[in-house]
Amino acid sequence: MDTMSRHLLAALPFAALVGAAACQSVDVGQPCSMQLSYADGGPIAVPVGDGGVYCSAESADFLLTGDYDCAGLVCLQSPDGTCSDQAATPYQVRTFCSKACVSDSDCFNSQTGLVCRRIVLDPSFVASLPDGGAPYLPGALQSSYCAPPSVP
Repeated sequence: MDTMSRHLLAALPFAALVGAAACQSVDVGQPCSMQLSYADGGPIAVPVGDGGVYCSAESADFLLTGDYDCAGLVCLQSPDGTCSDQAATPYQVRTFCSKACVSDSDCFNSQTGLVCRRIVLDPSFVASLPDGGAPYLPGALQSSYCAPPSVP
C-alpha cells in the first residue's frame, strides 16, 4: 500500500465523524404544535400579545409523543414564566421539542436555555396505557426531560 492510500485510510474515520456531527441538528428546543383543550373544549393555553407567547392557568407539564414537528423526540408544554397581567392565566408556557435526558448538557443548555429536570407523568394515565406505557413513552418511561427551569 502506498503512502497516499495509507493517509486516505487514516483520514476516513475522522471525516466520517466530522460529517456525522455536521449533519446532526439540535431539534431540542425547537417549537412544536400542541393544541390541548379541556373536556369542555376550551384551550389549555391561549395566545397573548405578539411573538407566540401563550398563557395558561395550568402550571403542569404536558407531554405529546409522535409529534411530526419533533421527529424522534416528544413535544413538551411547560411553564416558562408568569403572565402577571392575565389573572385567569398566570403561567406563561412554552411548547417545544424535548427528549429524555441525564444532564443539562443533553439539553444543549447554552443554546436552548433548557435544563434536565424531572417531569412527573400522571401515574393513573400511565397505568391505563397498554404495557404500562412502554410502547408509547420514549426511553422506557424516562422521567427526566429537557425543560425550562421550574417556575416558583
